[in-house]
Amino acid sequence: MSTPTSSDHLLRIVSPGDLQPLKILADPGNGAAGVAMDQLLPHLPLQVERMRWEPDGTFPHGVPNPILEESRAMTEARMRAVKFDFGVAWDGDYDRCFFLDENGAFIEGYYIVGLLVQALLTENPNQTVIYDPRLTWNTLDIVSRLGGRAVVCKSGHAFIKEKMRAEDAS
Repeated sequence: MSTPTSSDHLLRIVSPGDLQPLKILADPGNGAAGVAMDQLLPHLPLQVERMRWEPDGTFPHGVPNPILEESRAMTEARMRAVKFDFGVAWDGDYDRCFFLDENGAFIEGYYIVGLLVQALLTENPNQTVIYDPRLTWNTLDIVSRLGGRAVVCKSGHAFIKEKMRAEDAS
């Protein structure tokens, strides 16, 4: 019996057969996400243009933090130059990702959080959702509308994980 991989885990969450073929621009900003994505992409119906794919701890194109306008400028320009369905860019250690629409416009995080909360609560009503105080209005609206319980937490994955355990959140 083979040992399950992280790709196996992710493919149980989202079935590749449920995805439509899309043309995307993927930019790990010379961080670590490209290595992980190389394991996942062969299983997905995506046509991916790789940008700044190879990990390089010197970060020759600048800080890999797409929340900063200057860090995502190259990605936005490439999105506008070529027709993609959407773009995704990760921070250096890929614990955060950011999306761009088909026109290269940055999609603010509170919209993505809203989509994730909606998916979680549609499948598992009455769940507790831990949220970052920077992403308030949309999160509270969706959690309230779908019958969940919203609990605010300090920003940062360490604080959020601790609060999730304390509140028995999904």
